[in-house]
Amino acid sequence: VLLLVIGFLYALSVSAICLRFRDVSQVITNFVSIMFFLTPVIWMPSQGRVEPLFILLNPLYHVLELVRAPLLGNLATEMNWLVSFGVAGVLFVGASISIAASRGRLFMWLRSAGRRSHLGSEIELSAFSQHKLARHGCLSGGATRGLDRCLC
Repeated sequence: VLLLVIGFLYALSVSAICLRFRDVSQVITNFVSIMFFLTPVIWMPSQGRVEPLFILLNPLYHVLELVRAPLLGNLATEMNWLVSFGVAGVLFVGASISIAASRGRLFMWLRSAGRRSHLGSEIELSAFSQHKLARHGCLSGGATRGLDRCLC
């Protein structure tokens, strides 16, 4: 359950940033790929591929150990649990800040992301989204002019 909570909070933390700045999602994808290879997912920590200090400082190692240790017949250590709950706490704060800072602008960023789509097609907005954009004056007086004013 903790692993699902951490994944959900991570998604909430970065989703608004990725929606506003489209290139950030590629940076995050590359970062996660690098962390995958630095975290002992496909290799054991005892193989000595990475310094033991780095493994202990890597929060993904501790989250992974909560799943891996019981599968190997061991118990997760207290440090694994503490670091994992700490990661969840930091992600909760990050998600709260991200949502609070971008809550009023998400509909406008979503609308402009559809306009800037690499396929050149606009996204279909729900009636609620159209109502929210109209309430902020983004759909009046020409879509482009209204969106420029709302995104500022």
